[in-house]
Amino acid sequence: MPTSLLERSPLRIRTSLVFRLPEGVQPSGSPLPLGLRLSPAEPDLIRLFFGGSALEAVFLDYLSQGFSGAVIHGPRAWAAYGWLSHPHTAGPVHLHPEIQRQPAHWLFAFRTLPIWRERGLYKTGLRYLMSQALAQPHPGGIYVDTQAGNLASRRGILSVGFVPCGVAKTYIVGVPKLHWWKWGHWDAAQPHPAADQDRFTRP
Repeated sequence: MPTSLLERSPLRIRTSLVFRLPEGVQPSGSPLPLGLRLSPAEPDLIRLFFGGSALEAVFLDYLSQGFSGAVIHGPRAWAAYGWLSHPHTAGPVHLHPEIQRQPAHWLFAFRTLPIWRERGLYKTGLRYLMSQALAQPHPGGIYVDTQAGNLASRRGILSVGFVPCGVAKTYIVGVPKLHWWKWGHWDAAQPHPAADQDRFTRP
């Protein structure tokens, strides 16, 4: 790749707050709104609800890598989803290679449609994937991360039993459609910043 292209490529920095599930914490059940159900992410389900979108290829690739997923849906449309990497797979794709090489379970890529937010779907997805990880115990632990400004996500993560476990920085540079480079570090002892009550996003 020409050096000039890389020089013009903007550097992006992702700051992720990391949480770890303490030993002994067990997820409790949580009811879903009427008309919704949670299903494991499988190829037919992905094609049904995400067919024709960019997410179809992404999610089928996640399955081919050995990730586990959950989809909360009604009869005709999805409402929320989330994913889980395992010790024997690569780690969460949005973080840097040091974390991707960690032999651990890692919950990631959660999203809830705006019309279904503040209805407990995020916590239900977290608890389901926590149970999937706990069914395959590994000394590497169980983790999840979110961005500092996502206050709703931070609250949900803490409410299901996770505790803060430092801050990860991921630096990203590259050229779209050619190649991206990621590197960074994770300081497990760094405290999380205080939550800004006035500015936050939702998962």
